[in-house]
Amino acid sequence: MMDINITVAEMEDLDEIMEMMTTARDTVENPDWFVEDNREYVKRHLGENGITLKACGQNKIMGFLIVDIPGEDEENLGFDLGFSKKERELTVLMESAIVRPEARGMGLQRKLLYEAEKWLEGRIYRYALATVHPENRYSRGNLLAMGYEEAMEKLKYGGLPRIIMRKQLFGKGSENQ
Repeated sequence: MMDINITVAEMEDLDEIMEMMTTARDTVENPDWFVEDNREYVKRHLGENGITLKACGQNKIMGFLIVDIPGEDEENLGFDLGFSKKERELTVLMESAIVRPEARGMGLQRKLLYEAEKWLEGRIYRYALATVHPENRYSRGNLLAMGYEEAMEKLKYGGLPRIIMRKQLFGKGSENQ
């Protein structure tokens, strides 16, 4: 069993994260399961618009998860779910979750989600949303196991089928609501 350490990714990790995205795109079971993020998007989530968590082992990143704090950006999945402005302000997106082929089956996606939720504890965020292709049994199963519920199925990302997954968090924004 490989020793894994989960920490916040930094700008120096950008090239390795982008390489992992390309590998994921090229090796995924069904190409519709994965939409690759562009470099600028990933860069913004190394400190500005959220965080990126990395799971490291064997001197390299074995997996990562982008946590997007979208605010009122149109990509906020809260719009799809009919959230009010206040609810959208309390929403985070569990975005790209990538695990290297050699580290799959080790529960890294769940561990990354768990650590992201720990990072969110005590902050204002109340809703965690994610998308998953209906046939991606791996990511879908991981999200369900972490307490996410299937909220809606919709075409996203240029017409690809996605299930929007939702989880209620208990941050400061959940008080008296």
